[in-house]
Amino acid sequence: LKENCQLCDIIEPDFLMRMSNIKPILTPLFESVGIDTKKHTSGTLISAFTKTREPRRAHDALNDMRNFRDAILELRFRRPQLNVILAHL
Repeated sequence: LKENCQLCDIIEPDFLMRMSNIKPILTPLFESVGIDTKKHTSGTLISAFTKTREPRRAHDALNDMRNFRDAILELRFRRPQLNVILAHL
């Protein structure tokens, strides 16, 4: 997004300054329940938890975020003590 703003010669939105990389926070949490995050993207992470439900089509921005949300919900279900940490992301 930042590069697109520069290419189009427009001012970057303020929210870009507040964005954070949550991967270093979430990777150990997913690994703590046996998920190898190196094998997945945000859009396919949910498939590591369950084989009973087909994930939404990956590489579609909205579906990737829905699949990622589902993976975080599954993580919270399996490790309820993580709710405090995840609530602040």
